[in-house]
Amino acid sequence: MLDIIGQAQFDILCLQEVEHTEVDQVTAGLGQEYSVHYFKHEKRPPDGVMIAVREGSFSDIEAQSHGDGAVAFGRVDAVHKVSGKRIRVLTGHLRGNKVEQLEKFGACADDPSFSDVTIITADFNEDFRGVDGSPRIPFPPGPAGQYVTLQREEGLPQLSRPPNKQEADQTSGKGKIDWIFVRGAGIELFRDALSQAAIIESHAPCEATGDWPS
Repeated sequence: MLDIIGQAQFDILCLQEVEHTEVDQVTAGLGQEYSVHYFKHEKRPPDGVMIAVREGSFSDIEAQSHGDGAVAFGRVDAVHKVSGKRIRVLTGHLRGNKVEQLEKFGACADDPSFSDVTIITADFNEDFRGVDGSPRIPFPPGPAGQYVTLQREEGLPQLSRPPNKQEADQTSGKGKIDWIFVRGAGIELFRDALSQAAIIESHAPCEATGDWPS
């Protein structure tokens, strides 16, 4: 995982299901250029979520922990050095098909007096695509605008978990359950070559199962 992240050169990383015993290892692997913030689940002892921000690209980095008692939501506010834009990043690991949980998650991001750009990313355990493949935005528009997302292009993996996790007897979310939603004036969403390579490599078969890691 750290090799893929290093090659992609992301300015912002949002990770879910990071076990608390691996936080130091992941932080060390990212290196000193990242400001790393870990948010542990209250009722899910082994793991939590993480946001890492490249300090060379952002200043005034502040982190806050939120949640609904069942799962943790992590939030980081920062200022993009080049553009001067204020950025709010929120990540979580949700249970799926829980409207009240989605509402609380979205509310953690709502503060139009602060952020010029808001980024919500999570393992939602829910596929927001309709029958025609178009995405449903789970967060309502507000004073700060409407969230948008970027669909994966044809040829890129369309499922978050491997085929064995799509079976009917599996209780976890099926389909595409990892989403990024972005809100802000004048933003443009696109996927560069390094991001495309990261998606493809992260879905490469592993020796243990013959499929990509779940």
